[in-house]
Amino acid sequence: MANEDKLIVGVWKLVSVMYEDQDTKAMTPIMGDHPRGYQIATPGGRWLALATPSGRTAPNTDEERAQAFRTMIGYSGRYRVDGNTITTGSRPTRRASCLSRDETRSPASAAVSPSSRSTRR
Repeated sequence: MANEDKLIVGVWKLVSVMYEDQDTKAMTPIMGDHPRGYQIATPGGRWLALATPSGRTAPNTDEERAQAFRTMIGYSGRYRVDGNTITTGSRPTRRASCLSRDETRSPASAAVSPSSRSTRR
């Protein structure tokens, strides 16, 4: 395992999820101010992520259950670190459109990806 890989191994508590508009660079907190979730990177190269929006309550109706499902992020796969980037594979994933698609991220300060900021647990 390369030294960069060792830096991200562990359990990380999610503290924000931000989407950046590539044209305007505006940042939007897509899961509210206090999302809940974790990202886990194992020494063996496995990545697991689960995130839900802040203020989420237990759904009671089919419509509420569908909305809860649409607003969560959940995936697992292999990861690799190459210099200043982390590439994760999504197999399995909650979204079929992301299945077998790799995503590359660049860490930002205490973050493990530019779209989510985490603190090590």
